[in-house]
Amino acid sequence: MRLTLFADAHIHDATAAELVSRFLDEKSDVIFLGDMFDSPEDADRYWGFIRRYDFTWIKGNHDYWMDLPESLCLDDGTMLTHGHKLLVTWLFEQYLVKYTPAARKFGVFGPTMAFGRFFRDSIFERAFGSAVLHLSAHSAAPAPLVIMGHLHHYLRAGPFVVLPRFPKYAVYRDGVVEIRNYLDEI
Repeated sequence: MRLTLFADAHIHDATAAELVSRFLDEKSDVIFLGDMFDSPEDADRYWGFIRRYDFTWIKGNHDYWMDLPESLCLDDGTMLTHGHKLLVTWLFEQYLVKYTPAARKFGVFGPTMAFGRFFRDSIFERAFGSAVLHLSAHSAAPAPLVIMGHLHHYLRAGPFVVLPRFPKYAVYRDGVVEIRNYLDEI
């Protein structure tokens, strides 16, 4: 079994849409681990090319309005997910997230919006770094290996592997995750 995995494309312009389209043209057995677009408006603008491709799409926190699975378990027990529901939720972040511009704009106040990096590049992230960003050392992994996105950078923490943001992607084969950069290939 060989799979191509990528996450966090966050398409917000035509250039990003073209890069994802080119990637999907060249790869096979693709599973996308969430956050294809930044917002529903971006999806409306750039949705057209996605319909041409056959790939598996796991729901991310930016895909909250879509009816997609939140995880997929492979035959070897590996769990594929976006990961926002497996991360540490900082108490201050959990309280304040409902007041973020995205939550106000889209009316999202549910638990999905309360997980992960909502203070990216903020003073909170710089001051508290790993406490905000890293996976909980106290949470039991729901599978022997969990491959996810969401944090936008590579992280290996016990049974968790976090894929970096596209155009980096992963090849998964025989329990091994190999990170590659698509920009080096084109």
